[in-house]
Amino acid sequence: SISSKCMASIQELLTSEASYTESLKVLLEKYYKPLRQQQFKLKPILFETEIDQIFLNVEDLLIIADQLRQELDDKIKEDPNIPRIGAVMVRMAPMLKFYEKYAANFSKASSMLQQLREQKPNFQSFLEEVRRDSPPTLTLESYLIMPVQRIPRYKLLLEEILKHADPAFPDAGAINTALTLVSERAVQCNEATRSAQNMEALRRIQNSLQAVEVASEERSVLCEGALHRVRSRRGDKVRCTFYLFTDALLIAESSSIGGIPIPRSEE
Repeated sequence: SISSKCMASIQELLTSEASYTESLKVLLEKYYKPLRQQQFKLKPILFETEIDQIFLNVEDLLIIADQLRQELDDKIKEDPNIPRIGAVMVRMAPMLKFYEKYAANFSKASSMLQQLREQKPNFQSFLEEVRRDSPPTLTLESYLIMPVQRIPRYKLLLEEILKHADPAFPDAGAINTALTLVSERAVQCNEATRSAQNMEALRRIQNSLQAVEVASEERSVLCEGALHRVRSRRGDKVRCTFYLFTDALLIAESSSIGGIPIPRSEE
């Protein structure tokens, strides 16, 4: 047998996966499917492209989570004294790549969700109605962030299992391998998120500086802010916005022609 703390950590992995799976089911049943059913009506709550942007591949994530929950449950029932769950986690690790796509899209999806709340009263009413249902549900935002938090949670739970495992714990090798794979996937998810957020920032800057090409996969935004630039010997100051990239400094000065702000930019 194994220590009670180690067993409790293994059980927590299963319990949390079951809870996570149920949450994804609620997300799909209460929010996603009703919106899908409405999308082809004359006046849909949300259009198909908006639904795709918000929920992305959450259906795939539910399939993965439910399969993992079932396999963990089977292993614990197979040998309640020394459950060998390491191989299950190793086998499932490659499937966690689907979380990268979701994580990379999350910031954009959150921004769109906020905009739709403000721009579409019928969507806001739909969200409020869902929350009033019995049993009451969490907010849509609360469900959507769960997949982003899941891989770090796997990492933490695997670390807890190893922390409380005896030196002779027979599954330690497999769980160590699983921890390495999950940790690598967590890093890749973080990198995908940062890359997506950077491209989103570059596009936003690009839209505000129509005459200057700034969007590039090799370029990152380090910081941006306001400053005053002295334009003449008299010391006249003009308010500007600066953008510091990994390869350039851009200063945009706003003037007005016909009442339309025209950014003047230089590298």
